[in-house]
Amino acid sequence: MKWKLFALSILMISLIGGCCAENVSVELTPSNVNAIVGDTISLDLVVKNIPNDTKCSGFDTTLSYDSNLLNLTDIKLSDISNNANLKRANLSTGFISLSWSSDEPSGNITIASLSFKALNEATSPTTISLTQTIVSDIEPKGYKITLNNSNIIITKPKADLIIDNIQIDNLKSYQTNTIPIKIKNIGEINASDNFTVKLYIDSQELSAKTINGLNVGETKTIEYNYIPLTNKNYTIVAVVDLNNEIDESNESNNQHTKTVEAIEQPISLNLIPSTNLTKTGETITVDIKLSDIINNRPAKGMDGILTYDSKILDCTNFTFLINASNDYTNITYDNGKVVFSIMDGTINTSTTIAKATFKALDVGNSEIKLEGVVVSDINGYKFNSVVINPKTVVVQGPNIKITDISMESLYYKTPATINISITNNGHQDITTNSTNSFDVELFADSTSLGTKTVDSLKVGETKIITINWTPANIKSYTFVATADSLNKVKEENESDNKYVVKGEVKKIPMFIEIEKTSENNGVINATVKVSGAPKLRPCAGYDITISLKNLNVLNINAIGISNWTVNNNTVFITGYNFTKYGNFELMNLTFNSTNTTYSAIIEKITLSDENGYGFKKINRINNIIDLEYLGKFIVLDNTTKDAIAESQVRIGGDFNLTNISFKNGDKLLIPSTTTNTVNMTENITKKMDEITEKAKTIKEAKDLENILSGIKPILNEGFNVSNITLNTTTKGNIVNTMVKFTATNTTGKGFTIMRIPIGDMNIDKITVNTGTENITLVKDDIANKVGWYSIPVNGVLEITLIKDPEVNIMLSAELPVAPVSTSRSGSSHHTITETYPDIAKDIKSEKIKEIVHNAKLIIGSEIDNNLSAKCLKNTTELINKSLEITEDTILVGGPVANPLAKKYLWTFKVKITNDNPGANKGVIQKQIINGHTVILLAGSDRYGTKAAVEYLKTLDDIPNEPIFVEWKDGKAVKIE
Repeated sequence: MKWKLFALSILMISLIGGCCAENVSVELTPSNVNAIVGDTISLDLVVKNIPNDTKCSGFDTTLSYDSNLLNLTDIKLSDISNNANLKRANLSTGFISLSWSSDEPSGNITIASLSFKALNEATSPTTISLTQTIVSDIEPKGYKITLNNSNIIITKPKADLIIDNIQIDNLKSYQTNTIPIKIKNIGEINASDNFTVKLYIDSQELSAKTINGLNVGETKTIEYNYIPLTNKNYTIVAVVDLNNEIDESNESNNQHTKTVEAIEQPISLNLIPSTNLTKTGETITVDIKLSDIINNRPAKGMDGILTYDSKILDCTNFTFLINASNDYTNITYDNGKVVFSIMDGTINTSTTIAKATFKALDVGNSEIKLEGVVVSDINGYKFNSVVINPKTVVVQGPNIKITDISMESLYYKTPATINISITNNGHQDITTNSTNSFDVELFADSTSLGTKTVDSLKVGETKIITINWTPANIKSYTFVATADSLNKVKEENESDNKYVVKGEVKKIPMFIEIEKTSENNGVINATVKVSGAPKLRPCAGYDITISLKNLNVLNINAIGISNWTVNNNTVFITGYNFTKYGNFELMNLTFNSTNTTYSAIIEKITLSDENGYGFKKINRINNIIDLEYLGKFIVLDNTTKDAIAESQVRIGGDFNLTNISFKNGDKLLIPSTTTNTVNMTENITKKMDEITEKAKTIKEAKDLENILSGIKPILNEGFNVSNITLNTTTKGNIVNTMVKFTATNTTGKGFTIMRIPIGDMNIDKITVNTGTENITLVKDDIANKVGWYSIPVNGVLEITLIKDPEVNIMLSAELPVAPVSTSRSGSSHHTITETYPDIAKDIKSEKIKEIVHNAKLIIGSEIDNNLSAKCLKNTTELINKSLEITEDTILVGGPVANPLAKKYLWTFKVKITNDNPGANKGVIQKQIINGHTVILLAGSDRYGTKAAVEYLKTLDDIPNEPIFVEWKDGKAVKIE
């Protein structure tokens, strides 16, 4: 190695000692450089950490390097160096000398920018060194310095070959696929020599291909052909320069791997009849068309079986329509099928393969289809994905179809009429003759209920077949109607001659009631009445047992042939030989009372029909009862006993019903079971009185809040009542109120009685959602298994619930609205305003009030509710999953907290994140989603959301453009 060394000229010959300073260094930067032969290498010569007090008055250095590898081509002094009083820079020697007599520099200074040319490749790093370097201060004394040289790695330029892409995304099975492989030279020099590219598919090597050189930046594409024989994922690996023919700068990037799926493209075989509708004796043709064939995979042959109903059709001819040698075709006719095969064709487009000719033999329908089909391609491979489309041909005739089985409610031992609707939806009339008549038969659980004969049925005609039946059991039945089971009528379709429905036979609900008709001087007259006896199954006998307390029987006058006996305060009456239905009087009774308290209780009752069969469901209504008997169902305290005027007990069904009338005119209907006893205390009657008084106060719109405060459960057995809300809107003097609550049955057997003061409000509708259906409650419908409502006293709504629904009560009225007075020009002015008790009172404008009131307010967390949402509206909906927008909506909280905000955030102009719009900042935005107005009040944090909610209250309307706000100094302010 030859070194070039230049002598050092001493700048300060008077220098006799060294100056101490911390960390003064002379450096070449960067300290490590990678270069290619021919590159220009740029370095900076810098001095660092010159003290501010002693500064730098002189600098000398000589650059030392291997001139076989490097050549110094430029020394460019910096502005600081050019300001030196004496300066020298010798390019040939690498010597630099500087001296300052004023404005001496300090700190970190750049002396010069240096340029070197890389001449040859270095087998190991070469160093550019700083030699004979002196840095002196203003005294002048030399600093103790640290030298940092620069190491240079010089390599010669090389090519770099890569597989840029395998340009195919999927393969087509059983077809020749062209796979383009893109090769590129991303190196520094051209690849002049030939090199090899190989392709592997699932480790199978395809033939190698040679590329004759590739220039820098140039791309070449080569193509491989491949036929996959399985539908699956294939791994394609392309490798360039596998044999290292090219010396590359990077030998590790020569391979590219890609996985693609091979899928066989389906073809189809379509049967195309000349007509789908024909008549006996006529001829039709059916084309067999092979579709979706492409040039890249032509079909060569096909085997298959054409099938049909030989009773309906006869194949008279089958002809191939493509050219093939007779040695490679075969057609065999069999009963109901044609076996065919053809080979030696070349089919590369959609083609009609063959034509079959059929003669219509008889009325009916025949499916024509292909079975056992094998289609092979030109390479002998089978098409595995063949879609075959069969066709049905109808030979015109009549067609009997059962369209309905209808019946009224079915009751035990009661004659019922079942109607069967049949029609002829074919193309020929069924005429009156012995051969065309057919039977219609009805079955109940496989037992025949009767057969009727139909003699004729014209096209389009419908007839009603009536079957009479008296159910002998109480159960659910499967009813099956059949028509023409003997196939006497030749029909177009024999598969629609049956119809199936379910039906339930129930008990007939009947009622027997005993009530007092008069009382005079201890003589009491009473009557026993029956109601609900069916006309088709009249009542014809009875046995009744009545227990008596403090009563003596004077006389009993009963219908029919009757007899009665008294034993141990129990009277037994029996009777027969009469027929009665509907509502009728069974007997009149006369008693003599021996005490001021007495009772006559129907304990047992049997009612029977004309055939002696008993009625299964009889509800007993006892009106002549005392408090002792009432105590079996309701536990009463003394105060409540004193408040009762009269009572009634109704026994039967799922619940017993106790009807209590109070001396103050109020009444209460209480459901109970044999397993639970209801406690009726003074506290309950006080609540009833309070609600009645509250109802009297509801006279004006401003009084409507008394409804919400007055809602109370009177009796509650096994129920939880929650989420009671009230929303009221008024326009003019028309008030609409919606009361909602949820009643949850926690025991399976229980009830709740809710009372609501409604004053002069009208009941528009009461609906309950059971979770599976919406039911409208009917007044006094005590047979309803969900519940009912009543008006026990004027101005009070009572709702009784047995199941656990969500309840919605819609009320309305024309009520006076309190005026709001304002002063204008010294005169009094009255205006009517709308009231929204569910929204915040500090909302500024009527427009915003209406928007907030009408919209559903949805939150995603209780934190947003407590901090923000409840300050806007007292009714909110907390969700934990995204829903659909089905009404005007206000979303409070950003996408992290509110799932619905996350779902629809993309529709809004401003995207809310933890960083946008920023800490304590929020945005008010409006968007139309699914035809509904949606307002988003959200921020980057909780206080940003609160700012959006609070600032909304100050607006006159919601603008179309977003409003940016900030929570600052305890209030919401707009960000301009």
